[in-house]
Amino acid sequence: MKKADLVSSLSQKHKLPRSKAQEIIEDLFEELSLAMERGDKIDLRGFGTFSVRRTKARIGRVIATGERVDIPARSLPDFRPGKELVARCNSAASSAQSAAMSAALTTSISDGDSPRNPATSQSARRDEQDRQTL
Repeated sequence: MKKADLVSSLSQKHKLPRSKAQEIIEDLFEELSLAMERGDKIDLRGFGTFSVRRTKARIGRVIATGERVDIPARSLPDFRPGKELVARCNSAASSAQSAAMSAALTTSISDGDSPRNPATSQSARRDEQDRQTL
């Protein structure tokens, strides 16, 4: 989802003009950015926590030459998802995985493969492909 998609969704859902929805989204992002710039922690219950993570200065190496390089300390935005968001993502992922598994099984059955062990037929196909490439 892009920012424009978010604006469209918000304007349709709340029956707002697109320009007003755009302004609300821009203001929200600006406030979040300013708070993180100040080093504040932003806790949105049920969604997650935005914070600023600081890394220490360290010494790295250029892989190609082996030369040592100083890497300065820096601050990075960090996001930790809340329990509810993680649960929603996992339930969506498990639903999608179940649908994909059933579609794969249906395809496997229609191809004449054994529905009992689709992994066996896949490994047999891979073995056959390996023999053909030799």
